[in-house]
Amino acid sequence: MPPEALVSLRVPGLPEYLLVVRLMVSGVATRMNFPAEAVEDIKLAVSEACTFLLERRRPSAQEVPPLEVRCHLQEQALAIEVEMESPPSPSGSPAAEALEPAGLGMLIMQCIMDEVEILETASSLSLRMMKRLPPAE
Repeated sequence: MPPEALVSLRVPGLPEYLLVVRLMVSGVATRMNFPAEAVEDIKLAVSEACTFLLERRRPSAQEVPPLEVRCHLQEQALAIEVEMESPPSPSGSPAAEALEPAGLGMLIMQCIMDEVEILETASSLSLRMMKRLPPAE
């Protein structure tokens, strides 16, 4: 594997495309030799990240912005970024929204991934996560 390879996928920002995203992430994690339990955790975290972004999409938007998922294959870790083009939330930062009851997905991601970060710019909202490979036995 090159020092850092990138696998990316862009799908419509609709819930019915989450299966496609899960399949892509599952394939990448399996190829990197993550244990089966870790692959399932990664798929769950990515599903929660997509749902987090979809729920924060502006309902008045004329067009459905796409979801972009990027998997950065590193030597001993998988870094995943899930991003959706979106104007900033009118109610404040997404980090504050994550603490609301809908923030259960955020807690799940934080429990099963090694790192989770929310990033917001003027034009997008994204979640970055990392899962490290377990040490070889």
